[in-house]
Amino acid sequence: MNYKILLKTALIFFIVSTSACMNGKTSEIPETEEEKVIINVPECANITDEFLRGECLLNQAREKLNEDICNDIINELSQVNCFNILSIEKKDSKICNRIRMIEQKNSCLNALALKTSNESICNMIGDGDTMFKCTAQVRQSPIFCKNIKDVKTHDWCLLNLALKLSNATTCEEIINVSFRDNCYLDYVKEHKLSALVCNRIIDDDVWAECESEAIKLSCEAENFRPKYGSPIEPRRKES
Repeated sequence: MNYKILLKTALIFFIVSTSACMNGKTSEIPETEEEKVIINVPECANITDEFLRGECLLNQAREKLNEDICNDIINELSQVNCFNILSIEKKDSKICNRIRMIEQKNSCLNALALKTSNESICNMIGDGDTMFKCTAQVRQSPIFCKNIKDVKTHDWCLLNLALKLSNATTCEEIINVSFRDNCYLDYVKEHKLSALVCNRIIDDDVWAECESEAIKLSCEAENFRPKYGSPIEPRRKES
């Protein structure tokens, strides 16, 4: 009987002591987010500036090829940048999926697909327009640009491929007139072609700039063939 009484007394004393410690707040204080950063990455422990600490964490993530360190970056855009860089350096699409913002996640997948020339990564993109733009760039085919509904994205897709494929006829499919004019201008600047291409430009100022960038023909216009891509029939600027 005495043994049971002693046991009960010891148990009561333990409960009372524990309660007193909790009321006196002697228990361990939960870690804050900032403390977690210091614990996880001691190399950045003494940096108090948020931007500089983010740069330190990015460098550590790249050095250790550990995308988990990106989670410790407080600024969301800096964190997204960290995931973007690590996804490309590790060639791992799963890292893009750790980005919470949908648009930024799609952008990460698009960049990785282009860097690795992997069309299957394009198919992981949730947005239809971005997926078609990605596929067009990977396949180097303007056909996929035609499936893009957003006019600006559609035109950018064609402009980019016109320069990459050295094919000025792709510029003709651009809807926005200003975008289309600049497509011809950039094409001439890139390849130093004849002013015949400039004759398809509508805007006077862009046309004049194109003329100044173009090379002078050393043969008759009807015999001219561009060095790159397919020849196009000049469309004279309307007066």
